[in-house]
Amino acid sequence: MKKNLYLLVLFAVLLIAGLYFGTTGSSKYNWNRTYRTDATDPYDLSLFYNTVKENWGIKFNEIPFKSGLEEEKNLLQPAFGDIYMFVGNRFNLSNRESRLLYNHIADGGTAFISATAFPTSFLTRFKSLENLMIGSVYEEAYTTTFAKKLIKPDAYSFTHYYKNEPQRNDWYYFSKGMVEWVDTGTWEESGEYVHPREESTEVMEIISSSGEDKPDFLVLRVGSGRLFLHSNPVVFSNYYLKQKKGRDYTENILKFLPDKRIIWDLSAVLYREDANIRQSDRNMLSFVRSQPGLWIAWILLLVSVALFLIFAGRRLQRSIPVIKPPVNHTMAFVQAVGRFYYGEKQNVVVFRREWNQFLIFIRQHFRVAAINSDSELSALSERSGVNESIIREIVMKHEKYSIFTELKSSELLDMNKSISQFYTEYKKYGRK
Repeated sequence: MKKNLYLLVLFAVLLIAGLYFGTTGSSKYNWNRTYRTDATDPYDLSLFYNTVKENWGIKFNEIPFKSGLEEEKNLLQPAFGDIYMFVGNRFNLSNRESRLLYNHIADGGTAFISATAFPTSFLTRFKSLENLMIGSVYEEAYTTTFAKKLIKPDAYSFTHYYKNEPQRNDWYYFSKGMVEWVDTGTWEESGEYVHPREESTEVMEIISSSGEDKPDFLVLRVGSGRLFLHSNPVVFSNYYLKQKKGRDYTENILKFLPDKRIIWDLSAVLYREDANIRQSDRNMLSFVRSQPGLWIAWILLLVSVALFLIFAGRRLQRSIPVIKPPVNHTMAFVQAVGRFYYGEKQNVVVFRREWNQFLIFIRQHFRVAAINSDSELSALSERSGVNESIIREIVMKHEKYSIFTELKSSELLDMNKSISQFYTEYKKYGRK
C-alpha cells in the first residue's frame, strides 16, 4: 500500500514540476501571445503601438484602458474620417459601443480591427458580415498573399517560435459569408492606394488570404466609410517587427489606411458581459498543445492515471466472502416429527398435539381461549370468517375422539381433515 502511495505522490510532484518549469522555464521572456501594448515580450505589441503613435504624431489619440468607447465617443469624428483602431486578441464591445462604432463607419469614418475574435453584436450590424466566422489552422508557419500584385513582395511567411524554437500554434482566417474581390480602389505606381470616393452600399474586398477561401485581411465599404478586418494580430508583435519582413508587411498594411487621425482603443481588451464574442471553433486540446507547460502537464497526468489504474486501481484488501442466508428447516423438522409419531403408531399423542396447536392458533389470532359454548363458537366464526358448521364439526370430533386411549389412523386423519379445512377457509375468506 505504501509503495503505491509513494508512486502517486511522485507523479503528482512531477505533474506540478512539469507545469511550472514548462510554463516559466529558464527564459526571461514570456513566449505566450499576450498582445500587451505596454510590454516588451516577444508577442506583445509595444513596438507596433509606439510606431503608430510616433508616425501619426498629433493625429494620434487613444481611448484609455479604464474607459470605453461610450465614454469617449466624442473623440471619434466621422466627418473628418477619423480611424478607430484596435489590435489585440479578443475584440470586446458592448451592444451600445457596437452601435456607436457602426454609426461612425456608416457616417464616413474608418475602423481598423485586428483580432482573433469579434463581438457578434458588431458583426451582425453589417449584412455582409452576418455569417462571418473565424477559422484556424494549427501549424508552425503561416503564409499570407496580397491580392494586389503591386505590393512587392506579394507573399509573406511567418513562423511561430517558442524560446527561439519553431512550434505549432493557431493562425486565424475568416470563413463563410465571403464574397469575391471587388476592385473599388486604385494603386499608383508609387505604391500608394487611392480610396474611391463614390457612394455605394456594402461592398467587401479581400485584400489578402492564406489560401483559397481563407482570407485574413479584408475591407468592407459601407457608403463612404471603411471597415478593415484583420485576423492575425500576432504578425504585428515585437518578435516579427524586429525582422525586416515583419516591418515590410506592417508598412504595406498601414498603406491601406487614409491619412487621418487615429483613435486607438485600449479599453476593448476588457471583457463585456453582452459582447457575445464570435471566435474560432478551436478545441481545448489544441490550446493545451500550444502551451508547452500545459502539454507536459497533460502528458504526465495521463501517465499518472495509467500507472494508478495498473498499480493502485485494483483491490488492496482481502475480498469479503459471501455468506449464504440461513435456511428455514421448520417444515422439514415438522415432517420428520410427524413421520416419527406416525411410524410409532402414537395417534393419540399426535391427536392431542394437533388439538393443542389449534387452540394456540385461535387464541393468538382471534383471542378465543376455548370453544366450550355456542357464544365462543359464534365469536370464532365471526372473527375468522370460517363457516360455523366447520368449527362445530371440529368440536364434535374432538369430543368424540378425546375419550379414547387409542386411535386408528383413519380417525386421526378424519380429525386432521376437519382442522385443515378450518385453516383453508380462514386463508380463503377470513384472512385480510
